[in-house]
Parts: sequence; C-alpha cells; structure tokens
Amino acid sequence: CQPGPLPGKPPVIVKRLRIALPSGNKSNNAEGAEHLDDLLMRRTRLGLVAPRGGLDWLGHIREIAQPELGWDDARWDREAQRYVQLWKQCYDIP
Repeated sequence: CQPGPLPGKPPVIVKRLRIALPSGNKSNNAEGAEHLDDLLMRRTRLGLVAPRGGLDWLGHIREIAQPELGWDDARWDREAQRYVQLWKQCYDIP
C-alpha cells in the first residue's frame, strides 16, 4: 500500500532538517553531511523513523536541504538515487 500525497510539509521533516542544517551556518555544512544518506539516516534519523525511509518526502526534503548543502540539481539527483538504492537494499522489507 503506497501512501497518498502529503498535504504540505510534514512538521517532523522541517523540524529535524532545520536542526541539522541551521540556515546561514555554513561551518555546520562543512563538517556535516557529505551525502544525503548521511543526512537522512544518521544526522536526522528520518530515514530510520519515517514511513518508507522518507522516500515519499524527498521533494519536501529537497526544498529545505538542497540550498543549505549548496548542491546543484545534478548533485541532488545523484544523492537521491544513491539514497533510494541504499534504503531499498538495506532497510526495505523484502
């Protein structure tokens, strides 16, 4: 069963990402997440606690995280593909 579209941004996404990626704190990003899976699995734990690892929320996550991380669209797409593959291989129920 696939969940339907999310109405607005789920508050947990916004809260956890704002904590992990404080606006304007570029030093946090320099020491912070190198990859999307690091951000979602270790730093915010959204990948561990959100339904389907937060896969259905990637659009919302992108709106918040991509500008803070300074990633262009090509980098985001590579990171998202890497995250989806990792989550499906290691965390999804077969």
